[in-house]
Amino acid sequence: MPTLFLAFANSDKTPLNSLRIEDSKVNSTLNDRKRLGDFIVHSEQYATNENIISGLRTFQNDIVLFLYSGHAGRDKLKLEDGDANADGIAALLGRCPNLKLVVLNGCSTLGQVDALLKNNVPIVIATSAPVNDERATQFSITFFEELASKRQSIRLAFDAAIAAAKVKGRIDFEIRARGIMRIPIDTHASLWGIYHQDNQADELDIWRLPEKPLVDKSNTYITNAIEGIYENYEEVLKSQGEESRGQDVILKRLPYSISEPIRKLLAPSDNSGQLFYDRPSNERFQMLLYAYRSIMAFATYVSMAQLWERKRQLDTVKEDETEEERQNREAERQLLQNALDTEGVRDMLKKWLNSDFQNDNKRSLLPLLRQLAAFLSKNKIPHFLKELDGVLAEWQNAENHESVDFLEKQVADNPQRNLEYLCDETEQHLAVVLYQFGFLIHYGLTSVKDINVLFYQHSTEPDFEHKIVKLQQALTNLEDRTESEKNYHKTATILLRRVDDKSKFLYLSPFFIDENAYTKSPKAKLCFFVAYDASNKRFHFRHVSKPDNIIKIEKKKVSIMAKIKGDTDQNDNYFPLINGQFSAFCKDMFGKTLEEL
Repeated sequence: MPTLFLAFANSDKTPLNSLRIEDSKVNSTLNDRKRLGDFIVHSEQYATNENIISGLRTFQNDIVLFLYSGHAGRDKLKLEDGDANADGIAALLGRCPNLKLVVLNGCSTLGQVDALLKNNVPIVIATSAPVNDERATQFSITFFEELASKRQSIRLAFDAAIAAAKVKGRIDFEIRARGIMRIPIDTHASLWGIYHQDNQADELDIWRLPEKPLVDKSNTYITNAIEGIYENYEEVLKSQGEESRGQDVILKRLPYSISEPIRKLLAPSDNSGQLFYDRPSNERFQMLLYAYRSIMAFATYVSMAQLWERKRQLDTVKEDETEEERQNREAERQLLQNALDTEGVRDMLKKWLNSDFQNDNKRSLLPLLRQLAAFLSKNKIPHFLKELDGVLAEWQNAENHESVDFLEKQVADNPQRNLEYLCDETEQHLAVVLYQFGFLIHYGLTSVKDINVLFYQHSTEPDFEHKIVKLQQALTNLEDRTESEKNYHKTATILLRRVDDKSKFLYLSPFFIDENAYTKSPKAKLCFFVAYDASNKRFHFRHVSKPDNIIKIEKKKVSIMAKIKGDTDQNDNYFPLINGQFSAFCKDMFGKTLEEL
């Protein structure tokens, strides 16, 4: 198996204080790749002549990279038990047929390069002068981070390491160098160099650390999670007339904002040239994280809407309210008002509302979700998602906690490159969260676009005909349909309902909106709130189906000539509606309008 041979040697007389840090961090950096089975690491923490010779002979056919870090000179490596002749080490390295790179991270090792190249070592990194201890440590750590974690080429890893070494630490004229001399060092010089065989120039940009052939198991975990959800609710689904099985019915029943990214992950690639997410890639990794963030956004905004609804109920005086009912309502309203301040909910809501939309991909909603859920429970406000408390409690278990922590770390780190190797692990943890939120098949999203009142002469009471779009996965595009009820719903809102009891519903707008409900377009365009830009009075929403599509909703600037001509499309001017809803939310929660915050 491909082997990285790391050798570290110190000196009692002139100790290198940073060497053990380098040893620890380089090995730690390589651990993730070791676990993937890409290579093994043979590390000699206290390198001696004996264990260097033994290691080079034992792993002779497998070594692909050799690092020496410690005291050195132009013709020797200063090991723990004495000097090792550079020509002898070069001869042993030359007998390693798969060796690609030798890194001599010591003082003035340039003199050893000729012997290594004469022994057919392809590429050598060496130093042309004494090297400061801290700079050498930073060079080595950065170089291996770039090679291992970021999977960079030798040249790119080298460039990054040089840049890191230049800015690391304070350099004095009297220093302990990686060598046997103490002399002033030019702090701006690039002391390291790359030397290679004539036929190896291209390898500087091509060669990377070995990687175990990737076995594509994409969607195995997600599919298993969906099958598990179906098995848990099979009897309920059949009793509600669902004839489809497994994946189809679960995707149809999950709220659209959650099922849509899952559908994108599962959709098989074709020859259309469009972007698909069913194979390991940077794009798949980002879609996996988006699916997780969609679950968090849904649960958070439902909890937020629940809190707002309860606040409005307690603030509203009923016409037939008795004095006792008024006093009870007022007492509960005051308790809730005080709790919003003392439990920090208002402060967290303000922070959420004014978040920087440009950093949305790195922002976690989990702290807000946990705080809202705990607040609802403590203040005896029933969760609309009655199963949510149980899920959050399960997250205290080690296995579930591990999955959430892993996904949260990826959200915070927001890595951008070489992400295909994270896809498998990320999918596994996403599948755990998806399985736990399988109870959401009991809830459905509906876009209420318009309402007609049907009150005929022979009728005793009116019917309300709602033009709606039921937001669920379908073989065809989401289209308008009508639904009549004795009670009316509010216009241009997103409604969350229990599938088995439509009398139980919750308004999710303006946290979720159907942009096309405002423009009277026939199809639905579901979006969820990202952030508010107070300086420009602009709302940012994310298109559920196109997560890279950030929708900006702002007050339209209409020219005087357009006003005179009457060329203003009022149907498309829905900023006042969105602004009005958020202002109402702020007034109820903070006692101030959006503009006053």
